[in-house]
Amino acid sequence: MDSLLADIDAERYGLIDHFLLVRHGRVVADRRWDHAARYAELLAAQDDTAAHQYNTSDPRRAAATQEDFLTMRSGIEWATPGQSYPPGSAPH
Repeated sequence: MDSLLADIDAERYGLIDHFLLVRHGRVVADRRWDHAARYAELLAAQDDTAAHQYNTSDPRRAAATQEDFLTMRSGIEWATPGQSYPPGSAPH
């Protein structure tokens, strides 16, 4: 367990926010990481143009930055109420 947590601390599995291990109905390990500073650092390193994976044919999407999407401040609704998407798909 110590080795796994050390690997998570070293970001060997990416930026993990929460690790919870339950065995036989009992919590064995429960640990959280706050990566706010690391996320800010990664955002600063990104090219903040509209050249992201989102469809830019909509002028609202074209005007939004990567930071807007990553911080959920684009003002664009992800889904229409009652609308669903098959697993593994995303609206474009």
